[in-house]
Amino acid sequence: SDCTLVRLAVWLVKYTFIEAFHELAQGFVFSLRRLGYETDLYVQPGPPPPDTRWIIIGAHRFGTQEIPRYHLFRGTILFNTEQSTPEMVTLARSVDTTDCVWWDYSTKNVEIVRGLRGGPVVHCGLGFVPELKRFTPRADPTVDVLFYGSLSPRRALALAAIRERGCTIRTLSNRWG
Repeated sequence: SDCTLVRLAVWLVKYTFIEAFHELAQGFVFSLRRLGYETDLYVQPGPPPPDTRWIIIGAHRFGTQEIPRYHLFRGTILFNTEQSTPEMVTLARSVDTTDCVWWDYSTKNVEIVRGLRGGPVVHCGLGFVPELKRFTPRADPTVDVLFYGSLSPRRALALAAIRERGCTIRTLSNRWG
């Protein structure tokens, strides 16, 4: 089939940690364009044009009252970015999403969601596209491990164990892109 006949819109739902998923959304756009799909990135507020097939990143932030407001079209793809949370479970159970396709990065989530809803559920592994390479690595790195994310007590223990082995560690939190 000719994939150029389908226009896709990657829609990033705006919330506190939206920037954490901006590169994920860009990765989808670049990957789909490489496959020949006409694809654009939209950031809430305001949904993409209705003549496109939507891929929504962050739909778990909608809440069940907000979903009907957007009149999700049959075939809309909901890409889950979260671990199994009450918001994810609520969205997966929502009657309004049974005609939507659920994509998830986690095989564990896929199994949970398959037990909760009638619509299609697909594991969508994440990868790399060259367009996301934005810097050249140093020839003489000064850091062995860069931890990039929220530093929980469990993660801090893991990093301490790595540091005890003589590795240089740098942590970055609340930085995006």
